[in-house]
Amino acid sequence: MAPDQTKASRIARARRFMAEQQLDVLVVGSTDSIASQGNVRFLTGYATVFGVSLALLGPDGDPVLLVPSGSFQKNWAETTAWTTTIKAVPHLAASALETIKEMAAGKVTVGLAGFEDLPGALNLHDAGAPPGMRFVSVSAPFRLMRAVKTSDEIDQMRRSVVLADAALSALPATLQTDSPENALFARAAAELFSEGAEHFFLLGSTGARAPAAVPAARALQPGDLVRFSIEPAGPGGFWTQTIRVFSLGRPSVEIQRAFDLCAAALTQAEGRLRPGATGGEVAQAITRILDQA
Repeated sequence: MAPDQTKASRIARARRFMAEQQLDVLVVGSTDSIASQGNVRFLTGYATVFGVSLALLGPDGDPVLLVPSGSFQKNWAETTAWTTTIKAVPHLAASALETIKEMAAGKVTVGLAGFEDLPGALNLHDAGAPPGMRFVSVSAPFRLMRAVKTSDEIDQMRRSVVLADAALSALPATLQTDSPENALFARAAAELFSEGAEHFFLLGSTGARAPAAVPAARALQPGDLVRFSIEPAGPGGFWTQTIRVFSLGRPSVEIQRAFDLCAAALTQAEGRLRPGATGGEVAQAITRILDQA
């Protein structure tokens, strides 16, 4: 789907959501964390790269993207966002209120999504909102609305999985005795960059070390377990996570049993992957299976 088509589809979905929630204006917020970036990106195409950003959608017109002034965010937003109205402002809360007034007059119901992740200074209630402006939290239903993907979004998510698979497939060539742990990170990062990942986050460890984002220079030893988590963001900014464990040599009976148990839990949980189910429900099913083992 071309950017213009994605934009039109998402704005239409958001306005249907606003009608269902009886909102005059929708305001979504994002930080630069992986868990939060998708809110503003859904409406504008912009992934918050530093600090906080807000996106506002009224009854008509394009979404308005607000980013802090005095930062590189405006230039980045102008390069990557598909919305046409981008404002760099000194005070996000005050500017959000002014934008809401421009979008809808009189008594206004404003839906707030993602604000629980934002700094307390972005409390619009305390930023001088007029008496006729009512705020309601719509974070939970907004997340559910975003969870229903179009066929194009599903294809983009699958592309992110392909990126992780490509990086993992490149690791066995580096899994050799006396190879340094940081060589694994370097190989995975190079593969992700070459395959077109927008961003990625790597966790890994060897031997007795706990998984960490900073690799060590420790040399791999016979019998080591190598734990690796690859989280790439592919086209469209969809993050996926793939975790694998490698054994340098035959694993112990205990390790093999734990692996078989996890594999069985995943297989059983696949039956819960159905329309309407949430990721949390599937994760809870896996946990219950492991707890009963």
